[in-house]
Amino acid sequence: MNADLTLIADSGSTKADWLILDAAGHTAGLFSTIGLNPYFQTAVDAHQALAQHPEYAHIIHRVGRVFFFGAGCSSSVMCAIITEGIQRAFPEARVSVDHDLTACAYALYRGRPLCATIIGTGSNACFFDGRSIRQDVPSLAYILGDEASGSFLGKRLLAARFYHQLPADFAADFDREYALDKEQLLQKVYREPAPNVFLASFVPFVLRHRQRPEVRSWVIEGFELFLQNHVLRYREAGMQEVGFVGSVARLFDTELSEVMARHGLPLGLVIQKPIDRLGDYYREHVLPKDR
Repeated sequence: MNADLTLIADSGSTKADWLILDAAGHTAGLFSTIGLNPYFQTAVDAHQALAQHPEYAHIIHRVGRVFFFGAGCSSSVMCAIITEGIQRAFPEARVSVDHDLTACAYALYRGRPLCATIIGTGSNACFFDGRSIRQDVPSLAYILGDEASGSFLGKRLLAARFYHQLPADFAADFDREYALDKEQLLQKVYREPAPNVFLASFVPFVLRHRQRPEVRSWVIEGFELFLQNHVLRYREAGMQEVGFVGSVARLFDTELSEVMARHGLPLGLVIQKPIDRLGDYYREHVLPKDR
């Protein structure tokens, strides 16, 4: 059987979206797995996540190229973990693994240089001139960084609840929803895998209460910190548009627009999932050269 399919994957820490392109570059399918982050998953985990998916049996011997972009894939050591797992899943494929910032830059690119950012489970930023990506400030992940992200908002909510800082009705709603005690919380955050994903899982609850002054202050604070620590550190800030990828950026786009306007920063695209625009980028810029 010919290896005529190309897979393009965009993975956060929570979820990975996989786009299937046929030999002509047309979309032939789309499926999702758990997020594959080498800080939290092994090569075996990556292989199993793919092998257990119903779509896998139909494409295992037809995949000739895999382009994977993922959170945590920021060094050769981390990329090698995911590469090994995907190679096990698709033994006939050529596998390329890169950082999710690269996918973000490709998805947001509209022919002009831009600051490309991610605000989802985690957060990050880079500058893309259409040829190369430059990252002036690193991401410090969910403990030291990830400003404005899902994990940031989860931490703000949980700290406020367990420090008894929430209004009574807000706290009661939280308790009805989660029935979480301190011991369970500490177990989830400090002893179980993927604590960043656990923290970000509270975003739907935060979103439901977005009109509360406490929630608005967390969201505005997060965006302010993100711009100060990342976007405004680029010398191009204010001259080139800033694009955003990720669930938090999209869900709280009103607050994001407000903070951007406060700093006089031109707002570009704000998209929740980059996978569809990644397909367009590869059809236009990559696959014609590969053939």
